[in-house]
Amino acid sequence: MIFQRLKLWALGLLLVATLPACELALVQSDFENSPTECFEFLSTTIEEKYAFLEFKRVNWDSIVTANRPKVNDEMSQEELFKILSNMLYQLHDGHVNLASDFDRSRNWDWYLNYPENYREDVMERNYLGKDFLSTGSLPNQILKGNVGYIRYSSFGNPISDADFTYVMERFKNTRGLIIDIRNNGGGAISNANLMVSYFIAQKTPVLKYFEKVGPGPEEFNGPFVLNIEPADKQYFANKTIVVLTNRSSYSAASFFPAMMSALPNVILMGDTTGGGGGLPTSTQLPNGWNLRYSSTITTTMKDFNYEDGMPVNIRVDLDPVKANQGIDTMIERALAEIK
Repeated sequence: MIFQRLKLWALGLLLVATLPACELALVQSDFENSPTECFEFLSTTIEEKYAFLEFKRVNWDSIVTANRPKVNDEMSQEELFKILSNMLYQLHDGHVNLASDFDRSRNWDWYLNYPENYREDVMERNYLGKDFLSTGSLPNQILKGNVGYIRYSSFGNPISDADFTYVMERFKNTRGLIIDIRNNGGGAISNANLMVSYFIAQKTPVLKYFEKVGPGPEEFNGPFVLNIEPADKQYFANKTIVVLTNRSSYSAASFFPAMMSALPNVILMGDTTGGGGGLPTSTQLPNGWNLRYSSTITTTMKDFNYEDGMPVNIRVDLDPVKANQGIDTMIERALAEIK
């Protein structure tokens, strides 16, 4: 099962910050439906199966010990949910959630405490303009200086080979390419794989990954290498490709720049992504609530763990004064770098 899961992961399982639809589901039924049983089940699951306790230096035993006296079998479901949610919040992981029929826990600190670095109105009015092409899920335009620009708002929006080939053919005579994934909350890794495949001439290793397989803090399988096969035709092999990111680029939108960092002609620009480098796995508490947690660790080929964010090569922020004047300083810097 472990190796099948990894194979599926490499082929493109969904890693979505908001939707757990296509994750591995583990259903447990041999526990009593009581608050104490639910507390113990969640505590043990995170301790034994969550991938980032060591990386994040989280003392889960202390969290469990501090909260166990608060739980009893006479408490309400709402009271139990609040305690369990507060425990999970301390993992600081957007892929960790507890879903009941009345609420869903979340931790969005990975972007809430940072500059937004994106103004959709500025991008749409002054860069895409009125005559942009909307090719499938990829609004695209040729910007000043003969530079191709793609806006991809979600890796959850499908991309076909035909659509991406059309855009690449349109841009084949441009001086360079900007791929803007700011505010992209994630989606299907298969879409990231497809995009990368158009920029490589041969089978290329782009990521390493490990899976938590035992209760001990160091019990992982791996590393396994994710290799991308080239598409039938390649583009921009000798031209600069800039990938624009911000803190709201999460999950698959961290995987994509991490993959692209393996290519020598790629510049990551903007702000560090929001992270989300683990594969979410779902299991069910005894009372039916769904627990989602990160069960894998992913690194770049240079062994950088980007769970807390994939850093950029060139840090650029959106200047709010210039944004009010219709200027996106991040796009402008990308254009300057390509020129």
